[in-house]
Amino acid sequence: MYKFYIVLFNIFFCFCFSQDADHLIFKRVCIAPNEAEMIEIYNPTSVDINLNAPGNGSYFLTDGTDPTQSEYYYNIVTSQSAAWSGNITTDFFISFPENLIIGAGESLSIGMHDANTFQNYYNYSPETTLADIEPTLYYSMQNPPYDNGGSGFDVLSNGSEVLVLFYWDEVSSTVQDVDYFLWGSTDLGVDKSSQPGYLPDTPIAQQNFIPAANLNYSYFRNSNEESGESQSGGNGITGHDETSEIFEISWSITQNPEVVFGCTDSIANNYDGSATSDDGSCMYNWGCMDSSYDNYDSEATMDQGSCVNFTHTSIGDIVSNLSGNLGAEVKISGKLISYTQINPTFWIIGIMDNDGYIIEIIPGQDNESWQIKDTYLEYLVDPYSTTEYIVSVKGTVGEYQGKAQLSTVGKESSIDDYIRYHIYGEKIDRQISKANIVVAPYVVIPSIGERINFAYSYPSDSRVIVRIYSLDGRFITSLVDRYDDTGGTVIRAEDSSDWDGKDHLGQIVDPGTYLIHIEASNFLTGATSVDTAPIVVGVPN
Repeated sequence: MYKFYIVLFNIFFCFCFSQDADHLIFKRVCIAPNEAEMIEIYNPTSVDINLNAPGNGSYFLTDGTDPTQSEYYYNIVTSQSAAWSGNITTDFFISFPENLIIGAGESLSIGMHDANTFQNYYNYSPETTLADIEPTLYYSMQNPPYDNGGSGFDVLSNGSEVLVLFYWDEVSSTVQDVDYFLWGSTDLGVDKSSQPGYLPDTPIAQQNFIPAANLNYSYFRNSNEESGESQSGGNGITGHDETSEIFEISWSITQNPEVVFGCTDSIANNYDGSATSDDGSCMYNWGCMDSSYDNYDSEATMDQGSCVNFTHTSIGDIVSNLSGNLGAEVKISGKLISYTQINPTFWIIGIMDNDGYIIEIIPGQDNESWQIKDTYLEYLVDPYSTTEYIVSVKGTVGEYQGKAQLSTVGKESSIDDYIRYHIYGEKIDRQISKANIVVAPYVVIPSIGERINFAYSYPSDSRVIVRIYSLDGRFITSLVDRYDDTGGTVIRAEDSSDWDGKDHLGQIVDPGTYLIHIEASNFLTGATSVDTAPIVVGVPN
């Protein structure tokens, strides 16, 4: 029961000691990648706030804490160098331009590099940047070893750091905390309790921090509340203890909404026109792009150096005269029919020609370390693949226990799937959250040989079932029943994969409206999603 009481106390504590902020607060912080580094300050009050009113003190912003040198922001009342010496080259300590105002209910976004860097990532301009506010400081950060310029250096640490917004009237012997944010650890936390003129802060060992965010994620404040923060008896500008906030409740770590991740290469199979940032997921049709060769691939988008002219028109030519071909380098083609991983460093695939002759393909003697399943050709040996492949192979003829074998000459470039038959539909891997099915928008007349194309999508780790039903719920036929560990979309638009308008007995169905139904079930989570679409079956005029 002890843990239960602690949880109830924490909830009660956060509720009682949290209310809407009555001062400037951090609203968003992004620490990675470098080009996305930014800080957003929000004014939740009903009045405009001047960050640097001439003669009335100034707000300051810093990440420049250095416990090893006893450099803390509050030492600014003594001297700038006592607060921040600049020894940590990419830390900053800044005041704001005169009469920079954050309006009531408005925000100020600050890019941690220059405006172009911010614009290129977020697709909008910041209100200001570190380069605008302190150009000398910013460009000094680019001195060796930080000489890449632009986003080539890390201003906000990806590991752990503290960010402080504070106010000093430039007269008093103390500063006033405005907002305080700590991530990664408490190593750089600040406690002013022992300093003259200050009330107790929360001891560093008791301060809360939020974990370091990943690339392309930001910290977002959940609301205007500073959860768990003591509302009195603190060193804040309105009397709060800013070091007492429970960040893990006040804040969330969320993927940056301005960026759409996907493949941005227009020649890739999975090119995403809406993507603004490439996530490394691009997939290509590798193959021979020179039409003068026998294994020319009209669908290839990336040449892999695999072009060959066949030395034998069939595998049978080699198998029937094995002794005469031993040691010869040949270039042949056939349907890929098998794959066997013999041991961690050795595999065999089998290919067959139109006459049923089979030959085994193995990695060449100098290339045994290359594993086909670890290359871009891994889809050829995917046990869940719905595609039949006709491959060309360049290799040296050998023999094992009386069987013909080809040892590949080269690695990936020695095998090329230059013809593909999508007998169960063509699959495009992508992230899918629920089942979906779409049917071509026309009436199908199966009595004259017409067929209907459709496409379906499903999440990963799903058993996928696609069936046809009559409007009154009678089962007509089953088109798909399979498991797939990766989600995606399957397009069934070939004669072997679309629906021919027949039931499970092979009879053409009566004219009318039918339902195509998909169900995707994840056996690990128990999650199931379904979708249906109508199909209209007609008759000739």
